Amino acid sequence: MKKCSKCGEVKGDDGFYLDRTRGSGLTAQCKLCMNIGAEQWRLNNRGRVNKNARDWQLLRAGAPFVVYCHSDSLNNVVYIGHGYPGRPWQRSGRNAAWQRHFLLCDRAVHIIGRYNTKREAALIESALLWHLEKEGRYPLLNIE
Repeated sequence: MKKCSKCGEVKGDDGFYLDRTRGSGLTAQCKLCMNIGAEQWRLNNRGRVNKNARDWQLLRAGAPFVVYCHSDSLNNVVYIGHGYPGRPWQRSGRNAAWQRHFLLCDRAVHIIGRYNTKREAALIESALLWHLEKEGRYPLLNIE
């Protein structure tokens, strides 16, 4: 049981969000107070929120899908993928072996090309993988 610092209500642990930076491991404000605060912030900063949404739409306008690769320090292609540009690559959800291999790679992502549909990007990705495998170079796909 914990008391909300904003509304003063005593609630169970499931009434608070997780926050590993705090000693209790929970936020000081309850979920309801935090949600109300976030909504008020969005209403007070509507122009900023709309600008961020417009910027993201402009970024994706034209050719929204890219084919990209990661390479190691010897310039060997380690990973080829496709997706939206502008989003940082995240390692969450990847297994430990994949993360170890990624740490050996350059942090830069090399964009190979931009395409109008996800299907086009996937086809180009498949063609690149086929070409590399034909040369005997096997990029990292799914490491167990």
